[in-house]
Amino acid sequence: MGVELRQDLDMDDGGVYSDYDLALHVKDVLLSVSSGDVVSVENYKELVGRLYPRERHSPDDVAKLVASLKGLSGAASYIDSAVHAGLPSPLFAMS
Repeated sequence: MGVELRQDLDMDDGGVYSDYDLALHVKDVLLSVSSGDVVSVENYKELVGRLYPRERHSPDDVAKLVASLKGLSGAASYIDSAVHAGLPSPLFAMS
């Protein structure tokens, strides 16, 4: 019996998600990106893309950034430096 991946979590749908839901989703994204599956790679790219600073943030952008950071903090032990090489760069660029 395996754990179903939560690739269906959509921050654009206006739903309310717990910190646990966010961490579980980010964990699943981090673990599945190495499979090379198109959906997994796109979800990973979207996650990393949310972390890059922009000149202007809309309230929705800020909410998505906060949710992504909460998810990452809950799934930090699943970050693999060999697989997720592009992830630390935007995090260290935040000030």
